[in-house]
Amino acid sequence: MTYLSQFPKAKLKPGAPLKPKLNPKKARAYGPGIEPSGNTVLRPAVFTVDTVSAGQGELTVYIEDPAGTREEVKPVPNNDKNKTYTVTYIPRVSGMHKV
Repeated sequence: MTYLSQFPKAKLKPGAPLKPKLNPKKARAYGPGIEPSGNTVLRPAVFTVDTVSAGQGELTVYIEDPAGTREEVKPVPNNDKNKTYTVTYIPRVSGMHKV
């Protein structure tokens, strides 16, 4: 379909109804830091978060240990085309952690 504009110099006003599509559920985490085995207490656990399909936005990561203690972890942008971030945390207790 071809669209011919009658107003070629028209610009959208700030706050116009067109907003970027965000879908946080499309962010994907992978890597050894979120695997059920192989991580050791007091050793850095590293994983990657891929946000390319989720849209633009701010990434916030929380780690919750088995005791229920919640800690915010700072993601480091990799500045690549897939908009990935590297996340490193140190498990303080043994057991399953929630990301």
